[in-house]
Amino acid sequence: MKIGIPRGLYFYDYYPFWETFFQELGVDVVTSKPTDKETLNLGVEAAVDDACLPVKVFFGHARFLKDRVDYLFIPRYVSEYRRTYICPKFLGLPEMIIFRLKTQNVLSHDLTAYRKGEDFYRGIYVLGKKITPNGMKIMRAIYAAWKNQKAYLQKKYLGYQPLDLIDGKQNYVPDLKKPLFAVVGHAYNINDRHASMDLIKKIRRFGGEVLTPDNVPFAEAVKKAGILPKKPFWSFAIKNFGGSIYLAENYPLKGIISLNSFGCGPDSIITELTGRYLRRKFSLPFLNLTIDEHTGEAGLVTRLEAFWDMTVERSFAGESYLPAHG
Repeated sequence: MKIGIPRGLYFYDYYPFWETFFQELGVDVVTSKPTDKETLNLGVEAAVDDACLPVKVFFGHARFLKDRVDYLFIPRYVSEYRRTYICPKFLGLPEMIIFRLKTQNVLSHDLTAYRKGEDFYRGIYVLGKKITPNGMKIMRAIYAAWKNQKAYLQKKYLGYQPLDLIDGKQNYVPDLKKPLFAVVGHAYNINDRHASMDLIKKIRRFGGEVLTPDNVPFAEAVKKAGILPKKPFWSFAIKNFGGSIYLAENYPLKGIISLNSFGCGPDSIITELTGRYLRRKFSLPFLNLTIDEHTGEAGLVTRLEAFWDMTVERSFAGESYLPAHG
């Protein structure tokens, strides 16, 4: 049996877990190629018009894989942490893929930790039952997958980015002594080299290093997000807002770069709240980048070069990043 895992959305959060889980069950795991122009075009053609860029990218990967595997693995992520929810587009993803791509070969089940974390693993157990009736084999697969996922998280907490550990060279070591920038956004935007126009690599090529909310334990992000009058019920919002504050408090950041996809409602609110708080509390320069399938790389590079000059080159020269007038 071959199971295909599209390289989009939660791929960079849970791929080590799912790869180990299915391999332990004796299943061949096939992933789609890294996002490129062909993938994006396939997704734009297949997805509904009002879908955000990450969903269109996911459609492209699913469409690329669907005739190459026995099943597309598209779990219905409902909640990954207690008392939080995930974007509604994740909830409807299995049905959207089945309807738009006209395929029934989708392996899916509800995964939710809203009430308690154990429920998430019960959902994984049910998924395993769809592959093998051997309950002990499924439990061993879950344990092995959990160990790999834990090691993956520990690497991220040391400053590694998911693209370093999955798509990149395994021998890359982050250098946190370089000029540090926090890149805030969803992992599926930041780590997709085509969608983000290789933002992380560009910053590293300038001579800087990157930290993201992925490098912050969720429990720490929750604590920092507690300053808000009301706790967000989107886990993404907690990660981005709380993670930004944690990074600003614990690392000598030169600036914050927010990467958002056009049309994301929650991001438009959280980005504004994050930017206002960081500028007021830490006086950190804040750059907001919005991307969709029409975004040109030249404009992004120009803004990024100007931000680097303002935050790094001027500080080397003993100048302020504040404008000369106003």
